[in-house]
Amino acid sequence: MSHQTKPGKRKFINKKGNWPMFKQILQEANYNLLEDFSQIDDKVKILNKIMMDAAHKAIPKTSPNIWTPTGNKRIKNWWNELCSTAVEAKNVAKKAFQRHPSMSTAIEYKLSSAKVKKTCLQAKREAWEKFMTSIDHQTAVSKIHQYVSKMNGKRMTLDDRKYEIKHQGQLITSDFLKADIFANTFMKKPLDTVLPNPPVCVLPSVAQHKKSLMLPFSLSELQTAIERCNLNSAPGYDEIHIKWLIETPDIFRARMERREISYPLENCTYLPNPQTWKTTRRSCILQTNISSPHNGQNI
Repeated sequence: MSHQTKPGKRKFINKKGNWPMFKQILQEANYNLLEDFSQIDDKVKILNKIMMDAAHKAIPKTSPNIWTPTGNKRIKNWWNELCSTAVEAKNVAKKAFQRHPSMSTAIEYKLSSAKVKKTCLQAKREAWEKFMTSIDHQTAVSKIHQYVSKMNGKRMTLDDRKYEIKHQGQLITSDFLKADIFANTFMKKPLDTVLPNPPVCVLPSVAQHKKSLMLPFSLSELQTAIERCNLNSAPGYDEIHIKWLIETPDIFRARMERREISYPLENCTYLPNPQTWKTTRRSCILQTNISSPHNGQNI
């Protein structure tokens, strides 16, 4: 069993998407495969795959976060496979010592810990020598400082940060002077100032609340709910973003709007919908009596 560094999940950056290219790919896609399937769920999977392939080509992704066996989010510039193997052996020895504390398991754990330190120091030395051979007269000094900081593993902590305030044209860093300035500022406020009474919010009764939930959706309420949607989100585990559905061309929408396909907000009844949409779509429009899925308001 190999324990290697694994990349994290990459997310789509919809703000940087090439939407003309996205529409062009969907325009030229092969939709004849839909005729080979009779089940709705199979047709939906084909459409999702076509849209996902277009997204991979037209929408960039974020850089992957690299995780090491030690739990570091960003891999170090000197980390290698030997370090990962040594750390994994140390974790195995630690668990063995915790389960069966004895002299032999304790010695094994200490030896594995020492091997991790030796392996990491050797990896740092080799990485530093390799970096030194790549430096010439054109290398920026900032690049060298940045590499040294990464080698040392320096990170800015809360204690290292100096929060400054500007008072009368001067930068104040002393905590004692900051407290004195704040005290003098608040003492200048008049003590007899009466704040206005906040508005009182009267909650409706439970009966009135249930009665209002039984009312059907209006067009303005539906439009408001759609405008508040996060266009960068994916409503379900199929990872199809709302922004992608908005940017689809007419030929793709024609496939979506058929009654046998029944994509979101089209033919929105409970039973004919695909199995993967029953929970997602109905939970958005249920208004009362959630015990029965047939009591929702259809669009």
